[in-house]
Amino acid sequence: IDSRFGGVAPAPAPAPTPAAAASTATDADAGEAATTTAAAATTAATIAPVATRVVELSVQMMLEELGPNLWEANLERVVDYGHTFSKILEMNHPAGPDGLMHGEAVNLDGVLCVVLSARRGWIDGATRDRILRVMARLALPTWHDGCGVEVLWAGLVDAVEHRGGRQRLPLVTAIGEAVVVNDVTLEELGEALAELRALHQPGGMLHRSLVGGK
Repeated sequence: IDSRFGGVAPAPAPAPTPAAAASTATDADAGEAATTTAAAATTAATIAPVATRVVELSVQMMLEELGPNLWEANLERVVDYGHTFSKILEMNHPAGPDGLMHGEAVNLDGVLCVVLSARRGWIDGATRDRILRVMARLALPTWHDGCGVEVLWAGLVDAVEHRGGRQRLPLVTAIGEAVVVNDVTLEELGEALAELRALHQPGGMLHRSLVGGK
C-alpha cells in the first residue's frame, strides 16, 4: 500500500447499489452475448464457402450417378448409400422430440455402413474414425435406441424387395469411393451394430455424441 499510494491507504470503494450491480451484470451479459454472436458469425462466414462447395460437388456427383441411369436399368447405385436401413428407422420413429428426421435416419444408416466397411477391412481404423468424427462434429446422430438388429435386418429385407431381389448395399472402400455388396448376413450386421454401440460407451470415441437417445 505504501509504495503504491504514497503511504496512505485508499478509501474503500463504496458498495454498488443493487441497481448499479444489476446494470453491470446486464452489461456483462450483453457483452458476452455480443462476443458469442460475433464468433458465431465469423464461424458461419468461414464455413459458408466450404459448405456451399460441398453442396455443389454433391449435386454434381448425384447428377453424374443418376443422369445415365434415369430408368434405373442399373440398380447398383452408390447414391443408395444411407438409404437401406434408414427407411424403417424413419418409419418407426417419425420426426418429433424423440423421433428422427429423414437426414438423421440417413446418417445413422451411413454410420452403420462405415462400421461394416471397416470390419470387412475395406477402410482402416483411421479412416473409419475420421468419418465418424466429422459426423459427430456436425452434430449428426450416430446412434439411436431404435437401432436393434432385428429392426435393421427387416429394413435390409425390405430393401431387397425393392432392389430386384438383391441387397445392393453400398459400402465404403475409401473416402469418396464405394462398392455395392449383396452378401451381408444377420450375424455380420449384429456384430457391426455391437461395435457401433461400444463406440458410444464410456471411453468410446463417440460417447460424447450420445445425447437424448440419438
